[in-house]
Amino acid sequence: MEGYDPDAYLKAYRDAGSDVNELRRIHYAENRERINAQKRAAYAEQHRRKTGEQGQEIIDKPTYNKLTKDFLKHGGLIIRGEEAVKHLEKQGAYASYFMGGNFAFIRDDATVSDVLEEMYHALQDRKNMFAEYSQEEMLIRREIDAQKYLISVAERYKIPIEETNITKQNLANYEERLKERLNGKEGQKE
Repeated sequence: MEGYDPDAYLKAYRDAGSDVNELRRIHYAENRERINAQKRAAYAEQHRRKTGEQGQEIIDKPTYNKLTKDFLKHGGLIIRGEEAVKHLEKQGAYASYFMGGNFAFIRDDATVSDVLEEMYHALQDRKNMFAEYSQEEMLIRREIDAQKYLISVAERYKIPIEETNITKQNLANYEERLKERLNGKEGQKE
């Protein structure tokens, strides 16, 4: 094999006192810049957000793992791939959490906001938040709470402004729905 000289490797090994780790340290010192450049490139690629068909920034794998870790630790199940796409297309969503079921559907091209919101809904479910309200009102209040949460962590998770603007629109819509629902209740009582 060209470039392979077993005698040279044996000599280098003996020069390092027959210590494999010392041999590695010597080679590392010789190639430090190249090795570190490869590590930086691999890290950057792993954390680079890709763009989906709709122009959205797709959540990167390390962030996805970080956001779903607690959910999975509490026995949650995440369905992805074709099965998730089929279900979510019917819903018109990129992600969906099933209240009481402890499972979520998440598309492969979901955004940070999508994953954050559904994991927050799972937390709301575990903590039984807003359970004192009727089912419909509880869902609206949970959506309002989740939208406020997304806005509060937008900077921390580097959520693009376009996504945050959509979240603000969603918040306004849910607040209006709650207002209408509460006004409708008052009208029924009178």
